[in-house]
Amino acid sequence: MRVSIQHDCRPRLRASRQLTGYAIAAAASLVAEDARAEIRYTDLGQNGVEIPNRGEFNIDLNGDSIAEFILTKDRRGISICTSETTFGPICKNYFSDNLKAKALLANQILATTDNALALSAGYAIDATGNGISEAHLASADVTSYDTGIRFSGYGGSFLDRRAYLGLRFDLPDGRHAGWADARAGREGEFARIEAVIYGYAYETTPGKPIAAGAVPEPPSLVLLATGATGLAALKKKRKTPT
Repeated sequence: MRVSIQHDCRPRLRASRQLTGYAIAAAASLVAEDARAEIRYTDLGQNGVEIPNRGEFNIDLNGDSIAEFILTKDRRGISICTSETTFGPICKNYFSDNLKAKALLANQILATTDNALALSAGYAIDATGNGISEAHLASADVTSYDTGIRFSGYGGSFLDRRAYLGLRFDLPDGRHAGWADARAGREGEFARIEAVIYGYAYETTPGKPIAAGAVPEPPSLVLLATGATGLAALKKKRKTPT
């Protein structure tokens, strides 16, 4: 009498699938963690944070409660009266609204002379090189007379545009590259500057460049990409004859 013995391979197949799943999840976790570690990003929301008149915004890139850079909006004015008439003095008034970036300690801002560079998305910000400690982003100047005549002048690389400010700052492990996303616009008819900051980021690896606007890859996308790679490998393995 011939006895037929059958082996149930399903438990082994399930175990193989489980091990493969665990490997995919572990790899995805490592990749996601690595992606989050490369760039540290602070998002200030879709509408950003407006910098008030005669106010400032502290940029704390690494989250240690110590600002490395400050965005300031300063408005100054002066009146010069030149002569006296029957109706009173004839005066000339000067007003100036300025948006500036200031680097603290030995940190630097990417700029030409004293004007900050308005960088486009993707611009490679190098951690090395020379920068300056204070730079103008936008300005508005008004000259007015008691007679009602008024002249206005605007300037600055960030005026009427949203762009990236290139940053370099020092940590104990070396110099890092970073960026800040900001916009400057004309506010009202009295030559005022409106200033908004939307976020900032830096490369956690010292000496490594960062692309303006670069943020950490969303963990969900990393998991999806890694999972797809793992499933493709599993499918290929199944097709391989044994």
